[in-house]
Amino acid sequence: MATNTFKTLNDGDITREALRILKNANGTLRKVNRQYDDRFGATGAKNGGTLNIRLPNRYSVTTGRTATTGGDNTVETSTALVVATQKHVSMGFFSSELTLSLDDFSSRYLKPAMSVLASTISSDVCVAMQGAFTNYVGTPGTTPSSFLTYSQAGERLDWQTAPRDGNRSVILSPTAMAATVDAQKGLFHSGPKIADQYESGVMEAMTGFDFMMDQSIQTLTVGARSVTYTTHGTTVHTSGTAVIAVITGTGAMVVGDQFTLTGIFEVNPDTKQSTGILKVFTVAVAYAGGAGN
Repeated sequence: MATNTFKTLNDGDITREALRILKNANGTLRKVNRQYDDRFGATGAKNGGTLNIRLPNRYSVTTGRTATTGGDNTVETSTALVVATQKHVSMGFFSSELTLSLDDFSSRYLKPAMSVLASTISSDVCVAMQGAFTNYVGTPGTTPSSFLTYSQAGERLDWQTAPRDGNRSVILSPTAMAATVDAQKGLFHSGPKIADQYESGVMEAMTGFDFMMDQSIQTLTVGARSVTYTTHGTTVHTSGTAVIAVITGTGAMVVGDQFTLTGIFEVNPDTKQSTGILKVFTVAVAYAGGAGN
């Protein structure tokens, strides 16, 4: 007599499928650099939840046959990536569900669970990055949509010698994506791209960027600072100055607020020449307001 054998899903099957869904469920998470992922799971070499990521080395060029005494001593710097927060979604199901096919189990349980987990992680990533952005283009408070705005974003990356290697991305909220698609509908694209943009309502590529939409993108509400924080005053500042400005004005500045200072410009990392664009400073720690350094 023939017997029926039911394959039961195990933890490994469920975990691998859950991770696959998690990595592909959200636009922001798909663009996170994962080259260090395997360092957290190396057998016999646990890192304790902290990983040091090396930063690029920067050198200077000198003229003449003889090397400059001392030269540019190579001192590698790094930044620490700490696994400090863990998120999870609790799930409960009967043992009978484990006899389902992996596709059925995935669609009924894993996809909705991983969707909410991915959105939460993406939101946390956006909040964590608010104090780390080093530049901006466009007008704060105005939804970006114009070709020029995205072209200027690429310009800022070019001035900082960021490679044009196909890895540049723009991640937009649904509102910004809708505005961008509408603003660019009359520009030249190949026929298939126009058709896809019309049918999906999503911009795919423009000005050297790949475009993605993410509902978890956070909106930064700026602090109640007065305009004197952004008018820079009249003092011209020089490199190496310990105190770069005495700011006057009232109102708080929140993490992520940005401002510029008279006389301090962006510098091309290779040529060490000014780009003529004022250097953007980002508030990393909330400031209550009033005059200060």
